[in-house]
Amino acid sequence: MSSVAFDVVAGFFDVVGTSFGRKVNSLLVSLAGATGRTASAPKEIAERQQAWNSGTLAVFANPLDPTTSGRPKQAGAVGLRTADGVVPIAWHDPRVDEAFPNGVAKGTVAFAGYGKGFYSISLVDKDDEASPGIHTLYAPYAFDGEGVPAKAHSITLNTKGGKESISVVHAEGHAVLLDQDGNAIIRSKDGANTIQVSNSGIFINGNLTVNGGATIGNPTAPIPLVSAPALVAYITSLESAIAAALGAITPAGGGPAAQLAYVSHALAVTALTAALPTTKVSGF
Repeated sequence: MSSVAFDVVAGFFDVVGTSFGRKVNSLLVSLAGATGRTASAPKEIAERQQAWNSGTLAVFANPLDPTTSGRPKQAGAVGLRTADGVVPIAWHDPRVDEAFPNGVAKGTVAFAGYGKGFYSISLVDKDDEASPGIHTLYAPYAFDGEGVPAKAHSITLNTKGGKESISVVHAEGHAVLLDQDGNAIIRSKDGANTIQVSNSGIFINGNLTVNGGATIGNPTAPIPLVSAPALVAYITSLESAIAAALGAITPAGGGPAAQLAYVSHALAVTALTAALPTTKVSGF
């Protein structure tokens, strides 16, 4: 019940508290004061009034109490007086002012929360309500003494024709980008190192370290070593050097030890030559 008799149907109030009712399972709002009353008159108090909505359909919020320091100025409401109290029907939320101190572009729909974070949907063409939209989720943090954030995470969904993209950007700079050309890009904090995946293949820019084994190509089908020309050239020259050295050794030019060495070298060269066409690069 209101603490004083109401003399007009509607009034402006400050939201001084919120809670959830056990029976009605909806937001209950405590209101204080009414614009137009004299300073000497007692404030009109309406405690735990059931809110019919939170400003619009399908959107709900449960604001923090305004008594804690560092929080935005308390929310306000327009209420309709009834025999049982006051029903808040319209709201002013200071969180919106903090998140968008300069307002928003024409045609933008936005949702603001504590900590100056927001989710917004902006039209690419503000004069065309059917134009594609740009969806932005913005999460600032590391505020200074003036409440200005030094860092922020963001997710942006851009549906503008020719610029369709999705970006997930960390406050420190590293990011994931899906661009309009079919590229999936992972970027390092400083932007110097990237991994780009597309229909054309995988491109890595930066130093690469592989810990553990790696298989290049189809593990069930060996890759001819000729796919590594430099390595083939090296092994070919090594084979020639072995053959030349082997030519200097003759079975009749020495004893059993020399003959055994000749046979061993001959077998090694034969095995190496036979292995070249089917050697695969794996497990390096």
